[in-house]
Parts: sequence; structure tokens; C-alpha cells
Amino acid sequence: MNLFNKLKSNSVTPLFQRKSGHFVVDDNNGIALLVASSYKNKKEPILLITSNLYKAQQVYSALVSFLGKDDVLLFPSDELIRAETIAQSKEMAAHRLFVLNEILHRDNPIVIANLASATRYLPSPELFKERTFTLKKGKHYQLEDIRRKLIKDGYALVNKVDQSLQFAIRGDVLDIFSVNNDNPVRIEFFDDEIESIRYFDLAKQTSIGMLDEVTILPASDILFNDEDLAKSGDKLYANIEKDKEVIGLTLFEKLRDTADDLTFILSEGQVDEKLYKYYGFLTSEHYSIFDYCKDFKNVFIDANAIKNSNDMLQRDSHTYLDELYENGKALSRLEIYQDINRLVNMNNNITTSSLLDSPSSISFPVKAVPFQASKKADAINIIFSYLKDDYQIVLAINNKEHIHLAQQVLDFQHIKYQKKVKSVFL
Repeated sequence: MNLFNKLKSNSVTPLFQRKSGHFVVDDNNGIALLVASSYKNKKEPILLITSNLYKAQQVYSALVSFLGKDDVLLFPSDELIRAETIAQSKEMAAHRLFVLNEILHRDNPIVIANLASATRYLPSPELFKERTFTLKKGKHYQLEDIRRKLIKDGYALVNKVDQSLQFAIRGDVLDIFSVNNDNPVRIEFFDDEIESIRYFDLAKQTSIGMLDEVTILPASDILFNDEDLAKSGDKLYANIEKDKEVIGLTLFEKLRDTADDLTFILSEGQVDEKLYKYYGFLTSEHYSIFDYCKDFKNVFIDANAIKNSNDMLQRDSHTYLDELYENGKALSRLEIYQDINRLVNMNNNITTSSLLDSPSSISFPVKAVPFQASKKADAINIIFSYLKDDYQIVLAINNKEHIHLAQQVLDFQHIKYQKKVKSVFL
């Protein structure tokens, strides 16, 4: 905490608690330190947007090192436009569902999203909550109704549950693995009454804990309300009719077959990842992570990089969709990503960059010791260079042996310092 107590006196930290402004921050550690120091001073919800998934993961790791995992959530999405042609990341999809639920129920979290996840089409928060349900011991339910609901919510029906987002039915026993639980649950019915609910070990299939109730989250973020689902077939065929006069008969028939397949999937209530590219087209109202984080402070990390990534995602996704359309594998007028500029005005929020680009920019002059300073000589040279530039240096050390070693090195170099509990101030 000494480091953050020191930063309270920094003139920049209080400015970050406003909801707009441009900050010049040197690197991911600097961004994480600025966010963490502001968050420790005033615990308010923050949504951080990065240009790509790798940077989101870096910022997440840095923030967790300062705050711990309880306050920080990563909302990830692949940036692979042609993701349909490769194996989908079910773990990433499951994690997104977990995070959506956490946002709706956790107080004042910090959420980090890469641009692809921030511009992904999502169900409304109200629909997500509506499709979440609780089963209670001693209550009466029709097992067939639960089966239909789980299919509609994106769960895969399997013979034996071996991962999350699956369920299995054997006689009067229902196994479900929802992403909000560390283990799957086994629900035993007596007629239409739930007789027992218990966690079970996935490998051994043995019980590991009894429950009175269990909450089941949706297994997909491709959720349709009844009204949009009822209109979906008409929308698909109307789309093809609009193109009928300007395309050849062969392409028209291919598109008609594609629409037939999609209509069948939708009528069966199935949730298929291939439906995602139609999600924005088939839903009357559009939502994103910004709707889940409605009252959050928005921070756009490296705003110029985000704008460039947005242009690239829009361009590449449209090129991909045009290719599918020309081969009769997808209808026209589809979008994979929403345009970040339609979702939010970055200029009215907090933005960052690594370089000073205007007189109104606010500089946060904090730098992490570079990774290459793993050797004592390198570290000493860096310390001297920072002291020469009038930086104050904080060595955050987590055990007594390392503190003693650091003191020996500093004494040998005749560098003055103050010793705190777990830090050394130069």
C-alpha cells in the first residue's frame, strides 16, 4: 500500500477520477498503476478498452498484480475474422458468459475488453438475466421443459458431461455444467420434484457437495427474444428477394438454400455459433458491453490504435462477408462487428497514448523498470539514470531477504533511501 499512498499526493491521480481527459502514460504497467491508484482511492466501476486481445491480457495481468483478481474481469474475444473455419475457443466463450453475469451482480468491478469483444453484438442485459434461471430442491419442474430451455439457451446435449456448457439426462437425473460453477451439478428428480442437488467431480463422477438450489446461466451470448425469433424467417427471405434482380439464378438458389438451413436451425431453437454473423441483422435492437457497463467510467487505452483496429476489423470483416455472399454461403447486409464510433464517442471519455499530442494532455510520469534489468548491474544503471532525471524510485519487494539484499546494493553504491514495510523509496 505504500506505493499507492505515495501516489495519492501525485497531481495526476485525482484528475483520472474525472470521466474525460487525455492521459499520456508510458506503458501497460503505467496504465495499470494509474487505474489501480485511482481505484484504491475511490472504488468505482471502470471499463478499459484496448486495441487488441494481447494488450488486454497484458493490462489485465498488470492490474491483477496491483489489485488482485477479485476486482478485475477480462472480457475477451478472438480477433480472427474467419473464426468459423477453425476450432472455436469454447473456453473464451464460456469466460465471456461468466463475466457478463459478474458485471450484472458484482459491485464496482474493473472490466477489460479488447476491441473485438467491445464491438461484439450481445443480447440485452435484461434478456441475459431473463434467460438465467434457478432450480431449487423440493420444487416441482417438468424435466422436458428444462431440456427445451437448456437447448434454447445454447447448452449442448451429450451422453456424459465432460466440460462446461453441456448437459446430460439419464432417466430422472439431470447433469448441468454452468459457467458460474466450478463443478457440474447433478439434479435427481422424484417424479417432477427435485429430490437432491449436488456438485460432482468431473473425472470421478462422485458427489462433492450438496446444494439447496443452483443458478444456471445461458450457455451462449447469441440469444433471441420471442419477437425477433418469430420474424427471423421473413427477414432472411426478404433479404434474398431484395437481391433477386441483381444476381444470377444460380446464386439466388444457393442463397435460398442457405436461408432454408438457417430457418430450420432457428425454428428448432438451436444456438449455433454460425448464427452469430446474422445476429445483428436479425435482432431489432443492438447491444454491446457498453450496455452492461452503462454507468462505468470508459477508458480507451491508446485511442489511435483503437481507431486503427476498428477500421481494420470493419474492412476485413466486410471483405470476408462479401466473399461468403458471392459463394452463396451468407446473405448480404450482415455485420460481424459494430462500429466503435457508433457505440461511443471516445472524445467524451478518458483516452490514453504513449506520446504527448496536445497541450491539454495530462502526463503521468511513472515508468516501470524495464524487463531487461534482471541483472544487478543493469538495475543499478537504470536507477542512476532515473535519479539523474529527478524521478523518485519505489522498489516494491515482498520478502525480508530481498529487502536486505537491496539495502546492501544501495549502501554499496552510496544511494540514499528510506525503508518502509515492503518497499524502498529512493
